[in-house]
Amino acid sequence: MVKFKRVRIARIIKRARVRAGLHIKDAALVLKVTRPTLDNWEAARVPPNADGISKLCVLYNLDANALLGLAHESCRTKGQQ
Repeated sequence: MVKFKRVRIARIIKRARVRAGLHIKDAALVLKVTRPTLDNWEAARVPPNADGISKLCVLYNLDANALLGLAHESCRTKGQQ
């Protein structure tokens, strides 16, 4: 994955967690991943796999296409106009 896309995804993931009011350890618990795994995703060291992307989108109510940069619009939560 191109680095700038990893960085963009990481920023969106972290911003969504902060907006949800979750600490990283709590979000990791809900996502059923380790805290270091979520930290790696948020720091753009490692991109989330397909299962991780699915879980992130459900937890934070994100659109997967927008998260991955496949939509022509900026990443928004589902249903946001």
